[in-house]
Amino acid sequence: MPAPSITQDNDHIIFSNDYAIFTINKADGRCDSYTIESGSPAEENLVPSFSSGGLFAQYGTKEPFNLVEHNSINYFPGNNIDEGRLEVVFDTGVKMIIVCKAEPAYFLFELINIDTSGADGLLPEDIEMAIISQLILNGDDYGGFIGAVYKSGFVVSPVALNVETQVFSTEHTIAGVFTNRAQSFSGIQLLGMKIALLGCPKNLWLANMKTIAQTFGLPRPAINGIWDKEHPDINTSYLFVDLAKVNAFKVIKYAKKGGFKYVIPYNTTWSITNGSYEVNLDNFPTGLSDLQDVVTQVHSKGLKMGLHCMSFVVSKDSREPLVKTPHPGLAKESPVQLDIDIDAVTTEIAINAQSFMEHSDAYSAYMAANNEKEILIDDEIITVGLLDKGSTPPKFTGCVRGQYGTIAAHHDAGAMIYHLPEIFNSFLAIFDSNLPDIIAQNFADTFNAIDGDMVFLDGSECQKRLIPQTTGLLQEGIWYVTPFVAEKYRQKFQKGVIVQGSGLSRDTNYSWHLYSRGNGGDYATIGVEGRMDHIRIGYYRDTLFASSFFPLELGWMALLAKTPSGCA
Repeated sequence: MPAPSITQDNDHIIFSNDYAIFTINKADGRCDSYTIESGSPAEENLVPSFSSGGLFAQYGTKEPFNLVEHNSINYFPGNNIDEGRLEVVFDTGVKMIIVCKAEPAYFLFELINIDTSGADGLLPEDIEMAIISQLILNGDDYGGFIGAVYKSGFVVSPVALNVETQVFSTEHTIAGVFTNRAQSFSGIQLLGMKIALLGCPKNLWLANMKTIAQTFGLPRPAINGIWDKEHPDINTSYLFVDLAKVNAFKVIKYAKKGGFKYVIPYNTTWSITNGSYEVNLDNFPTGLSDLQDVVTQVHSKGLKMGLHCMSFVVSKDSREPLVKTPHPGLAKESPVQLDIDIDAVTTEIAINAQSFMEHSDAYSAYMAANNEKEILIDDEIITVGLLDKGSTPPKFTGCVRGQYGTIAAHHDAGAMIYHLPEIFNSFLAIFDSNLPDIIAQNFADTFNAIDGDMVFLDGSECQKRLIPQTTGLLQEGIWYVTPFVAEKYRQKFQKGVIVQGSGLSRDTNYSWHLYSRGNGGDYATIGVEGRMDHIRIGYYRDTLFASSFFPLELGWMALLAKTPSGCA
């Protein structure tokens, strides 16, 4: 087999490795073909269908969003035959510089520069999205979670090599890589987006992915020294149950009879609040020591113990220290100013009209929602009754002062008023603050103390509202926040454990490295059979996980009264 190489002729740039030949047309920047190498285990072409474009590189501008496609590509060889540099020249004058390398099982691409000096009036900050290594492949199977397209036992999948890079894919036909720079969020940058375009026989994909993870320092969590993707526990079940001190014996008995490997209680069963995760004394009267005793019983019977938690949220609860004295890292949005001084008892709060203009629609939406009525002034949390936009100046009325253990106080005119975004009756944490680390450490303190074996990080996808949605092509911020949450928690654990969570989708490619297995969604109270057939099996299994080298649980099921009180 010839050594991996990148060569060119008058018309094409040709990438070649042990398994495939990938060609790009210089004149129009299109991916001409991705062909399985002669002599490799599968020898059928994956021929691109150009009906949807098939352009190797594109970029998008903001305000208004515009996707720029037309370009040509030049190739400049490096010191070795397997490396070089692509210069993508767009009709607008923008140039995109991408370094590339051919490896035995994959082709590496990294965006290192976007030059706008040749584009009239366009600045680097005007570009909010870049697309590289976009392929349109006609396959016969699809793994949505990793963006994999299959053909005759061969699989092609773009692998995100950092959390800032998003892999985007659609069923059977396209695998591309997107990234976004949200101007008000510092964590995501365009430059440095990096992917490995992995193509190999299906039976070698996992081994090649392990090599990629080792080479690029990607998360590769191990359980007792075994990579979690190869550990037998990822194919075992757990009993999700209200485990407490008084029922531990019965729960363990049921788990053994049911063939479960793990026992995991819901977060409100073992803790009183999200954020500090203090142990629920109703179920564990002596606190941590009782919880430890129950875990010891679980372990003594050959079972393993997990904990469910709502991740990166802080309960709206006076017992929660991070709310009682509002932590600076609580997420805040829609800043407006107090128009006149208020004392500690007034229930009407006048808003400066000029500052309110920009956020008028946002506050109308908050007030129309069921649980979006909390505002913060200095260190006081206030629940708003109504918004009176017709008064001069506009004002909040019917306010309840000093909520969730905060102290009602005097506030001076000009003080900032913030809306506190929330989910699941809890406030959110700002990514750029130290609050995520504090929350993760609080959970880990208990988890490590009980020698936990599994965690279910619920609600991680809800953090996406904190990342500005700047284009219609990107799926909000879920591709970034879901792995971000898992990595923060994993960093705090004293040993390798099974990590599951919600929010895994075809937009969260990097999460593959951090989560151990997929989930099948919440339980249903009505339409149970249809949800099982069309959602859990038809979508989660068949479209997302079955062809993504990622096991999937059948999903949560509930034993309910004959007439349920509501839908899940």
